[in-house]
Amino acid sequence: MLKSDFYSYCTLKGLSKSTLEYYEDVLNYYQDFLGGKAIENTSVSDIKEYQHYLHDKDLALASIRNYLIGLKVFYRYIGKMDIVKSIVLPNLPKKQVEILSVEEMQLLLKSCKTLRDEIIILLMLDCGLRRSEVCRLKVTDWQFNKRLLLVKGKGSKERFQRVGHILSDKLEVYLNDCHSNTTDYLLYTRRSPFLTPSCIAKVFSNLRQATGINVYPHMLRHNYATLYMVHSLMQGNSDLYRLQVLMGHSSQATTLKYLHIAQEQLILSNSYSIIDDILSC
Repeated sequence: MLKSDFYSYCTLKGLSKSTLEYYEDVLNYYQDFLGGKAIENTSVSDIKEYQHYLHDKDLALASIRNYLIGLKVFYRYIGKMDIVKSIVLPNLPKKQVEILSVEEMQLLLKSCKTLRDEIIILLMLDCGLRRSEVCRLKVTDWQFNKRLLLVKGKGSKERFQRVGHILSDKLEVYLNDCHSNTTDYLLYTRRSPFLTPSCIAKVFSNLRQATGINVYPHMLRHNYATLYMVHSLMQGNSDLYRLQVLMGHSSQATTLKYLHIAQEQLILSNSYSIIDDILSC
């Protein structure tokens, strides 16, 4: 009963279908472990045993973390804070964010098979859009005169994103010469009136084969955010709030990591040595 109440609560909060499916998968997986015991009747010892069970299955730490985060949310909802506090989330190894070189970005764009594919890459490189956000774009979201794009982000949150001249021009050519009037969506396929994440995955698979660059959708979003912060630092500021808005982050803590990465990039790009300069004279 509490599970159905929880799903209703999540629906009323406006959570996406994929998030609801995630919670359902998490609770079903836990229920399989518990057998006939109801989730709401579990104790701290049950959740501790479950955590050992997940680790013993040799699952990836990220997978274990995802299973446990969903349970934390559920137990917080039903008010079992003792169980919430007993759930230990494994720390994930810090991944180095990869940044594309200018040559790699140019090669990716030149290797696109169609104008549509090129626009997909530019929306991520030039605007930092998520894969799901690219799929949701509609023709009416594009304002050519202002070069503004209405982006529908996570949790039905909307934001405007300014588009560069190159992408703007390509969008106009695409809409005037290539787009079908049979769909409201900005980007689509021959078989579907809209793009799906698997369609975009195929585009990136083709690009990896064509270029030899290990590129994936979220990498381009990281690339956008890092280069934005590098530019800001070179201009003498670090406008975290503006980047937070542009990226659609709900928390500035998520955006903060790009400041650190940008600072590292600037340090690595600095080849000047005071001593080398003095002693070479």
